[in-house]
Amino acid sequence: YSKSISEFTPGTLANLGAFNRSEAGDIPVSETGTRDVGEVIISFPAPSPIGLCWGICDDTENLWISDPNVSATTIYEVTYDGINTGNTITISQGQSWVGDMVSDGEFLYGCLVGGPNSIVQVDLETGETVGTIGGDFTVTSQRGLGADFDNEEFYIGGWNSNQIWRTAWDGTTISTFGFSGVSGLAWHPAGGPDAEGALWVIVNAASDLVTEVDPNNGWATIQ
Repeated sequence: YSKSISEFTPGTLANLGAFNRSEAGDIPVSETGTRDVGEVIISFPAPSPIGLCWGICDDTENLWISDPNVSATTIYEVTYDGINTGNTITISQGQSWVGDMVSDGEFLYGCLVGGPNSIVQVDLETGETVGTIGGDFTVTSQRGLGADFDNEEFYIGGWNSNQIWRTAWDGTTISTFGFSGVSGLAWHPAGGPDAEGALWVIVNAASDLVTEVDPNNGWATIQ
């Protein structure tokens, strides 16, 4: 997790697809500064003064933010520096508001809170809703959504159920895990002890803790 400024004589990395350079044999020359896990890198105001930023996702060019205090149906595009671009997408599926979101750069997927309680799929180029994904998780409204795009799996959960569902791309349940107070989820493709991926969970509780869990190894807590 270090983001220090380093100078080194580079070695040779045989595997160009490796997650890090630990086997390259780099020779450190100097290193200054560190960044700790959880350190705030940048912050910026919500899209509106009365904002309650809820869902946020990265489409590889900009960020999209859902804001239930402002709109039940509109999500807002902002730059990585927090500048509101003025572009919006309207999602109208009868939901009370749009919760957590994820994107692969082509589509945006949103967790609908209320209404069908489903996952909505939006074409980023046109802004049109092109599909919805349901499953066992729609028994009640959820809040957090993560996606493993490599393996085509969703992670969805919330504090109404105090549970996280791991599902196939069509919403079919793969496994579930009890977790109290879920409000947001994010998948890390290279996380976990074997770099097979890990899920980050944030809860709606005063402690504001973020927990990394490993769904591939009995949902064990990593940190």
